[in-house]
Amino acid sequence: MKKNARVTRWIAIMLSISLILSAQGFASAKPSHRYRAINPNIEISENIVVDTENGLVDISINAEAVDKIDISDLEKLIEINPCLDEISIETIESFQNLDELSEQIAVIVDDDVIINVLILEDAFDSITAVEILEIIEDNNLDPFDSITIHNVVEFFHEDSEDFEIIEIEQCKAAIAPQDKWYDLTVSIKQTRSFGSEYAVSGYDFFVISVAKGQKKKLSAKFEKSLGLSLIAGAAYSGATATAGLTSSKKCTFDINLEWRGPLESSPHNSREYRVRFFARNVTVKQEVTGSQSKCTCTYTATYREPTRYAEYSIDSTIKK
Repeated sequence: MKKNARVTRWIAIMLSISLILSAQGFASAKPSHRYRAINPNIEISENIVVDTENGLVDISINAEAVDKIDISDLEKLIEINPCLDEISIETIESFQNLDELSEQIAVIVDDDVIINVLILEDAFDSITAVEILEIIEDNNLDPFDSITIHNVVEFFHEDSEDFEIIEIEQCKAAIAPQDKWYDLTVSIKQTRSFGSEYAVSGYDFFVISVAKGQKKKLSAKFEKSLGLSLIAGAAYSGATATAGLTSSKKCTFDINLEWRGPLESSPHNSREYRVRFFARNVTVKQEVTGSQSKCTCTYTATYREPTRYAEYSIDSTIKK
């Protein structure tokens, strides 16, 4: 009995020591502060765990953002995101430099203006931080407005950055100079180079807006498209130049779809749904050589190719 009592006492002592060490921050490499509620007197640090009505919320704050955040900001963010267990607060600079985005919340802080950003699972691998910042800038958002990236639809396009196509075409006036009348056939050596993707100006479309706690349907089918278009230059063979590229893509929403506004518990009273198209520039170089004269003429053309579109929404507070 004495032996069992000593073992029990020893276990109790070890558990007490473990709890003390954990409370002092030794249990993890990154110290956390845990609170039953947000104490107005706490010091903002890079990692805070808040115990809310819906469970624990782990708030991670970039070092450069710590001085730009106060307790009321944290309370507002928790109110906006009642179902999340993680909130990451970044400056614009740190957000742009993130190695990868996640499906959890990211909050952008700059000059005391906070924008709430939620990237859903179907989208976080297909949109960049810079593109999200452009959406924020283009929409003139107010402090604590909330953007949700719902989905990104990607179009098919060639993965190769440099390849050749050889074709033979019948043409008596195939190449310059035109006096090579005896060149009845030509060969085309073609290469392509691809630019970075970008949001296409004028191709960010309003879909529908829904009030807080409401549901709504479109009065007519929504349909917008972005097509392949020539930006500059000219190709000898347009069909060869554009072969394999995405010609035209549409975004459509049927009238039977149901759109929802912010929850009744949300601090926002309106949700606006939008679609944004993206594209890239493809430069095609064709070297056309006459089969008999061996004379070569070079043609260069640049096309805008649609690549994807993003479905997103903006939760805001409209003053009555």
